[in-house]
Amino acid sequence: MQPLTARELQIARLVARGYSNHEVGTTLQISTQTVKNHLQSIFRKLALENRVELTIHVTQRRTRTGRKTLNRRTA
Repeated sequence: MQPLTARELQIARLVARGYSNHEVGTTLQISTQTVKNHLQSIFRKLALENRVELTIHVTQRRTRTGRKTLNRRTA
């Protein structure tokens, strides 16, 4: 498995918190298309199919490393 870049990690964490592509882009001051490109790279590197799998992966990883699990973002 290839490691994620710092930017990919930021995006993965925001997506796992429930942010939309638009919200991720606004938060990180990048375009929605750039977010989509990063997500494709994240999915490929981690052999994941979708945002749900990414959320599970991020949450499990944080739990295994002893960090607090991600709080769910409320709408």
